[in-house]
Amino acid sequence: MSAFDNIPDMVRMAVFEDIADQLLDDWIQSNLDESVYHADLQIAYRSGDITFQRAFNEHYQLTEKDEDYFHGV
Repeated sequence: MSAFDNIPDMVRMAVFEDIADQLLDDWIQSNLDESVYHADLQIAYRSGDITFQRAFNEHYQLTEKDEDYFHGV
């Protein structure tokens, strides 16, 4: 049982969505601290979406020989 179970679902979901947005912003900023390449790599990897992975491969001109290349996209 959570301390927030008695709060209406609509209110909880709105707060949770705000928190998720903040966490995403924090995550992106921490990855950008490494480099734009690193942030792009993490987004392409974690999205699992072939459109993002293909865009990453093409933008950074990666080939199958490169370690970060996304195969099968």
